[in-house]
Amino acid sequence: MGGSSIMNTTSQTREPSAAEQVKEIAERQIEAIRLLLCPTEEDVELTRGKDGEFSLDIDCDIEHEISADDVADHTDEDGELDLEDLVSEHWDKIREQAYERFCEHGLSFDYYVRQDEDGEDCEEESHWTYLISTGGPGTEIRFFAGQDLALTRAEFWFLPWFDGASTNVTKDPTVQALWEQFTETETARVAREKADAEFDNY
Repeated sequence: MGGSSIMNTTSQTREPSAAEQVKEIAERQIEAIRLLLCPTEEDVELTRGKDGEFSLDIDCDIEHEISADDVADHTDEDGELDLEDLVSEHWDKIREQAYERFCEHGLSFDYYVRQDEDGEDCEEESHWTYLISTGGPGTEIRFFAGQDLALTRAEFWFLPWFDGASTNVTKDPTVQALWEQFTETETARVAREKADAEFDNY
């Protein structure tokens, strides 16, 4: 009499690689930066908390409290709220609050000197790194520019443990605005001068 056996198979879910995730994560992270650095009035929503208090919010990250009277003043006799006018009235304070959060967003901004075969500064590969998060995974944006600080390339890097992948984000408007922020505030120049001085003294 023939016997039969049952083979038990266990399906294993493969974790997606960094290369498979990097573009989606880049879009999400860069959008978070946009909402802080260069939001628009269209990004603002009116919310009302459980306590009945009103606020003008941007993606639940920026909460600008307003009074019920503010809302009433921008509501017509038919109960229609003129949200555009309400946001416009408070826009300067909302924008200021968003910028304050932007200044707290990144962990660091540093310049990294890369050496060529002769041990000299390789300007083409030396870059600035805007570190967004660390650990597993880490995320950062790397900026490449010449002596005139004109941006030549920008890369978003996704760095989980034992893996890593990048995507080119040079033409992204938010990334360009971010680089402009670092150059106009002299942050990029100061970071490079500090790194060059350390490199020369090494």
